[in-house]
Amino acid sequence: MLVVTLVAAAALIAVVFYQGKRTPTGNADYVALGSSFGAGPGVPDRDPTSPTLCIRSDENYAHQLAALRHLDLTDVTCSGATSENVLHGGQYFQPPQIDAIRDTTKLITITAGGNDIFYLPNLFAWSCASEPERLSLAWRAAVCDAKPDDEVNKALQQVGQTLQAIGVEAHKRAPNATVVYVDYTTVLPETGYCPDKLPITNAQFDRARALAQALVAKTADAARATNSLLVSAADLTRGHDVCSADPWVYGYTFSESPANYGPMAYHPKKRAMTTIAQAINAAITQR
Repeated sequence: MLVVTLVAAAALIAVVFYQGKRTPTGNADYVALGSSFGAGPGVPDRDPTSPTLCIRSDENYAHQLAALRHLDLTDVTCSGATSENVLHGGQYFQPPQIDAIRDTTKLITITAGGNDIFYLPNLFAWSCASEPERLSLAWRAAVCDAKPDDEVNKALQQVGQTLQAIGVEAHKRAPNATVVYVDYTTVLPETGYCPDKLPITNAQFDRARALAQALVAKTADAARATNSLLVSAADLTRGHDVCSADPWVYGYTFSESPANYGPMAYHPKKRAMTTIAQAINAAITQR
């Protein structure tokens, strides 16, 4: 059994390595950068060009926006990516996401920062601590480690600068491109709690709410500082949080394992992605 497990692990690492080193597809008319809130894990269907662990959808906002604007898309968004991964690479053997940009690129979108400050990772970990039986062993190994407040606070002090650095570098590499920051879809209600849908404590709700608000503010700051457009997915999806009667984010649910394509807890559904794509399209048109 041990030998079989080791062989399977080695095979997975080989696949991840190959996928990480593979050249991104598309001619980079439009380059989408960022984390899972850009990638759209679980939104039907899987992007066939996606590395397995990036869990990227072919109906995320980038794909829908590319279709609306008739642009050839290079989508390098990846679930779990940090802003540092966007700038410097290192995720699943992948190069910096920003390397996908060419000097001829016309449009760049950026959705990042949530993993830097452990916003979703801690929501996962707190939920796991409350109801671990709802996760497979593979997911438990991946998402059940909560980060302490001092580590989160330190990251929060740094994320704004890194977000700005992405915009600066994007403009530098594609001087004629439109650069658009897109913040995170609303996950939590402005007030109140729903532990039946998101099994964490009230104090954890409040902590996560504060992080979400800080990320929105820092994303807006980065857009202003780099003379980029801002489209607020948080505003567009307000009222459709996980506690609402009509949630546009998944509840506490995961696929069988990180290697299986499927929903990821508290991430945007297709309705959210469609709304975001339409809003970005309108903002660019009106510019």
